Amino acid sequence: MVSDRALRAQTVVPPRYELGEVPDQTVWSGSSRRFLVHSAGAPLTLTASPQPQGVLTLEPHLESDWLFRYLPALADRSSFNVTISGGGRSQSFAVTPQPSLPPEVSVFQTDQHTQPLISTHEVNVFDQASLFPENLNYTNRIVHEIRIVGDTVELEEDHENGLYEAYGNGDRRDIKSMNIIAERVIVRSPVRLKQTAVTIWARELVFEGEGRIQTTPEERLQSPGVGVAGVNGLPAGAITLHIGTLTSDTAGLNFDLSGGRGQPGGRGQHGSPGSSVTSLGSSMEVCDTFCKTHRAASGAAITYWYYTFAGATVGEGGTKTRPGNGSHARPSGKPGEGGAGGTLKSAIDVSEAFTNGGGASAAPSVPTTFPFDRFRGGAAGSPNKSEHVHFYVEFFSMKSTAATHTSRRGNDAELRRAATVAGSFPLLLV
Repeated sequence: MVSDRALRAQTVVPPRYELGEVPDQTVWSGSSRRFLVHSAGAPLTLTASPQPQGVLTLEPHLESDWLFRYLPALADRSSFNVTISGGGRSQSFAVTPQPSLPPEVSVFQTDQHTQPLISTHEVNVFDQASLFPENLNYTNRIVHEIRIVGDTVELEEDHENGLYEAYGNGDRRDIKSMNIIAERVIVRSPVRLKQTAVTIWARELVFEGEGRIQTTPEERLQSPGVGVAGVNGLPAGAITLHIGTLTSDTAGLNFDLSGGRGQPGGRGQHGSPGSSVTSLGSSMEVCDTFCKTHRAASGAAITYWYYTFAGATVGEGGTKTRPGNGSHARPSGKPGEGGAGGTLKSAIDVSEAFTNGGGASAAPSVPTTFPFDRFRGGAAGSPNKSEHVHFYVEFFSMKSTAATHTSRRGNDAELRRAATVAGSFPLLLV
C-alpha cells in the first residue's frame, strides 16, 4: 500500500509547458531546474549559446513530453540562451544562473565554503555556527544561520528530506536566521522557529494541511520565587518574503509572529500574626499588710505583675514576654511585560494571512485568600495594649506603676502589575 506521504510526494511534478510557451528561467546555485516540454510529433533537440559548464540535458519522458534539466556549475555566472527545436517549431528562452547568496567571504567572514549538512532530494542545507555566543531565547549560546537551497523545498513532518525534524519542529532554540531559496516552497506542517529571522526567496510559496510558520520565541511561564520579578517576553523573529505568489488551503493564518508572553511574577505573601500572651484581666489586687488594686488603662490588659519589697522581688505572675508585632506582607514580583511582535515584510500583500500581536503581559499574582486586592500584613499580637504592673510599698502604703506596650499590625503589600497589557506590534511592510 502506498503511504499518504508518498502520494503527496508524487503530486510534486515538474512544471509542464507547450513548446513555444517556456518562460525565461532563473536557477539558484546549489539547486537545479527541471520542467517538461510538450511537443507532439518529431523528437526535440536542444542547443545553448554560450554553452554553460553545468549539466544541461533534454531527454524523452512520457509520450510527447521531454524532460529539461539544468544543474549549474560554480563557474556558471552569466545568462545563456537555450533553443529547443522539433517538428518544424522552435523556441528560445534565457537561463540565468544566480548565486544563492553573496560570496561566503563577505557573509561568514571565512575563505572556506560552508559544507552542506543535508543534500538530499536536490535540497542543500548550509549550517553556519557563530564564532561567539549570542543571546537568543533567554540563553547566551552559539547560534546558527541556516540556508536551504533547492528547486522545491518541502517542510513536512516525516518527510524524506528530514528538514522538519532538523530545524522546524520547535525543538531548536539556537537558530538565529533561516534563509530558504527555491522555486517552490511547500509547508505542510507547523514550522516553529523560535525567535528566528526567516527569509524566503521563491516564485511560489504554498501552505497545505496544517502548514504555517511561527517565529514566537521561547517563553518562561513558570512563576519564580516569592516576590521575584518575572522576566519580560522576547520579541518574535521577523519574516521577509521575496515571493511571487502565495497559495494556501490551510485553515487559519499562515504566519504567526506573536511576541513572547511575559513571565508571571513570583507570588506575594501575607504577613504572619504577632505572638500573643495570656491576659490577666484589666485589674489586679496585691496585699501584703497593705493592699493595692491596680486598674489598667482603657483598652489595655494586664499580662504580667511583680511585687518588690526592700529591693527584692517577692511575688510575680503572668508572662514577661510582650505580645509581638505582626510581620509585614511581601509584595508579589512584578509581572513580565509582553514581547514585541515580529516584523513581516513581503513583496506581495499577505495582510489576511498573518498575525504579529505583541505577547501578553503576565497577570498579577493574586492572593488565594481574602483580601484579594493586596497582601495583608500580619495581625498584631494579643492583647494589643498590654501592661506590666509593678507593686511596691512606700510610706506604709501599697502602690503600683505600669509599663504599657502596644503591639502593631504588619504593613500591607501591593499587587504589582505589568505596565502594559501586551507587547507592541509593527505594521505589515509591503
